[in-house]
Amino acid sequence: MPNMFTAEIRTNQAAQAQAHGWAAALRSGDYVQGLGVLRISTSGGNPDTYCCLGVLCDRHDNSRWILYDNGSFGYESLDSGIYYTVLPPDISQALCLEDSDGNYTGDDGQIHNLIEHNDSMVTNSLSFDGIADLIEKELALAIS
Repeated sequence: MPNMFTAEIRTNQAAQAQAHGWAAALRSGDYVQGLGVLRISTSGGNPDTYCCLGVLCDRHDNSRWILYDNGSFGYESLDSGIYYTVLPPDISQALCLEDSDGNYTGDDGQIHNLIEHNDSMVTNSLSFDGIADLIEKELALAIS
């Protein structure tokens, strides 16, 4: 059964700390949950909205955002790629994540991912608090 995290996280204290920090940021109220992309600018002085993966990008290095004229953001990876909906490889690797969209095997035996939980309007949708709980549950399973 695949876990959200690789086996390497058992001994990678920095990745464990980043995962705990990510969950804490999701619960902090500092980020507004959005759908469909890592981050999008809103109008009228409202705060930008973020996917749960966008929160991780922002915490990892908030200087790598690129704002476009239409209000959308791209996130520049270290390989010079621009990412809009999934994590750049360097962030996935830094957190010892199995892949760029937070895949894991749920209690139902099915493969799920964080994008599904963040963006679903009905089935399997979770708030940032629920996603933080899931990250911490998967982290605990990975390091036990």
